[in-house]
Amino acid sequence: MGEGKGEGAAFTLAEVLITLAIIGVVAAMTIPTLVANYQQRSWDTASSVFNRRLGEALKIMNANSSLAGFDSTADFVEELSKHIKIVKTCSSDKLTDCFTSEILTTADPVETSKLKASKNLYSTTDYGTETIGVMFGDGTSALIAYNKNATEDPYSNTVVRFSGGRDSVAMGTDAISILYDINGLKTPNQMDTGKDIRGLNIAIKTGAPFKNLGKISTPVDCSTTASTSTDAKIKADYDAYCGPNPSGYSSDYWAGAKRACVDEGMHLPTRQELKDLYARKGEEGIPTSGWFWSSSEDNIYHAWVLDFASGEEPISYKGDNNDYVLCLGN
Repeated sequence: MGEGKGEGAAFTLAEVLITLAIIGVVAAMTIPTLVANYQQRSWDTASSVFNRRLGEALKIMNANSSLAGFDSTADFVEELSKHIKIVKTCSSDKLTDCFTSEILTTADPVETSKLKASKNLYSTTDYGTETIGVMFGDGTSALIAYNKNATEDPYSNTVVRFSGGRDSVAMGTDAISILYDINGLKTPNQMDTGKDIRGLNIAIKTGAPFKNLGKISTPVDCSTTASTSTDAKIKADYDAYCGPNPSGYSSDYWAGAKRACVDEGMHLPTRQELKDLYARKGEEGIPTSGWFWSSSEDNIYHAWVLDFASGEEPISYKGDNNDYVLCLGN
């Protein structure tokens, strides 16, 4: 009769290798998830702690009537440093000395150097102040813009308020817009994904790229004759830039403006997009005067323009060659 394995028999080499392979596969599947979960909890906890500490500092400033009334973010940060440890501040032209140079988002990355003004850090409101870089004592780095219209009330519990649970404290106030990285200058430097970069009153908007073409000298033929022209280019320009409401002008500068922008790989801004550009006056390259075409028509003969000196929005003849062209990136 054959003999079986004894009670003390060892595993074969093949059995050991198979077991190790299984353990390796399981580890490869579970360890990254465990690490990611640990990192996420670490970020969430650090954010909650920072919100609590910053909020308490602002509460003290509110109680001391020192939360409102500053003319600049730098003055506000100087007062803030009396209530929460700040080890370094960076002026608006040296933000990357305190904060990562590039912020990763679910859309395109944002360059920190373009966030010099409050209106770019908090796009729905222009505080009229500069952005200051800050490094806190706990290693958190931040960009701060102060709201000169901030409210304060020493007897109020709502000027600075907390919400959320013990593990996810959220802080609110109208005094500042702050973008902070609880991981300091370390990666992943990601915003709007719940990772290391978080914010309060943040709606980063640096705006699409633009190009000022000035006045253009080459209109489009939008006459009835052009609509049936045997010249392929004239017919193509008519179909692309004159319609659907052709003016009938043989020299249509509004249609020429649209064509000029397309030639740049861009587009003539709509009426609203032109207003958005006007709201960014003061940024490098954006004009402070001049009438600029929009792609928005009033009727077949007129299109809306915007005066970058006053913000007024009259209409202009499509055949007028006195208006300027700003092209917006796609």
